[in-house]
Amino acid sequence: MAQEMAANVVQHANATEAHLRLLTHKGWLAPRADDNGLGFAHALPHPDYLGLSVLPGRARLLNGVLTVASSPTDGTHVRVRVPLPGTADS
Repeated sequence: MAQEMAANVVQHANATEAHLRLLTHKGWLAPRADDNGLGFAHALPHPDYLGLSVLPGRARLLNGVLTVASSPTDGTHVRVRVPLPGTADS
């Protein structure tokens, strides 16, 4: 998922700055991507943008959640949160 998030920034964002982070916190793995690029006006991008359209299904397969926030003036911010296997908090 992190690879797909990075590819989306490179292919679509036209950003001058981007950050890809992989965080862990109390039994959760939380990859996130932020960019200052073009953004898009709707909660989900154009149907032809396969990358972001497959991420919700991948997150669900791992019992996780995906959130996408984007606007033409604030870039795009993608968050994934999936439980780590074998943790008491998951």
